Amino acid sequence: GGLIGEIDGWVMQLRYMLDNLEEWRRCQQSWLQLQPIFDSVDVVRQLPTEARRFKTNDSLWRNVMKTTHDNPKALDCLSEKTRLERWISANQAFELVAKGLDEYLSAKRMVFCRCSRALL
Repeated sequence: GGLIGEIDGWVMQLRYMLDNLEEWRRCQQSWLQLQPIFDSVDVVRQLPTEARRFKTNDSLWRNVMKTTHDNPKALDCLSEKTRLERWISANQAFELVAKGLDEYLSAKRMVFCRCSRALL
C-alpha cells in the first residue's frame, strides 16, 4: 500500500510537471515571436489592446524567468501549483494577440495591394 501510493504520487507529480513544461514551451515560443514586434512603439500605438495583453504576459514571462534563474531546480519550478494555470492563460492571451496582429497585417496588405494597383 504505502509504496504504491508513493509511486502514484510521483507519477501524478511528474505528469503535472510535464504539462507545465509543455505549456511553458508554448509560451516561450509565442513570446519569442511576439516580443520583438511589440518592442516597436509604432506597433504598440497601432494595436493598443494587443499591446496590453502582450505586456501583461511579458511581465509573467519575465517574472517566471527571474524566479527560475534564482531557483533553477526543476522539481520546484515545475511543481508550483498555480504556474500551469498561468501558462495556459498566457498562451490563450498570446493566441489573441497573434490573431489581432494577423488581422491588422491582413488589413494593411489589402490596403497596400489596392494602392499598388492604383499606381499601375
